[in-house]
Amino acid sequence: MFPDLRTAGGAIDSARIAEFFELSPDELKTSDQRGSALEKLEEIAANLVRLTGSVKLSRIWLTTPNAELESDSPIEVIREGDADTVADLLEDILLGQPG
Repeated sequence: MFPDLRTAGGAIDSARIAEFFELSPDELKTSDQRGSALEKLEEIAANLVRLTGSVKLSRIWLTTPNAELESDSPIEVIREGDADTVADLLEDILLGQPG
């Protein structure tokens, strides 16, 4: 059920990350999502699928404005280079803790 975001060799595949988040390769580079940031995006993707049950519903969640993010959508926050904030929000939701 979880998205396969790694290559056969086990490395995180930036193209698969870009596809999951519906980011162009340029957007992925622009938002400085490299190295450990790709691991953070992989964590977000796994937690989103765990929360919503599907990639389709995950994408809806990503594009919906969120009051916890000052009415920005999670994908907007990620594009701004702040994947940590989205990861923290998801963790709070999964743990049942208020933001």
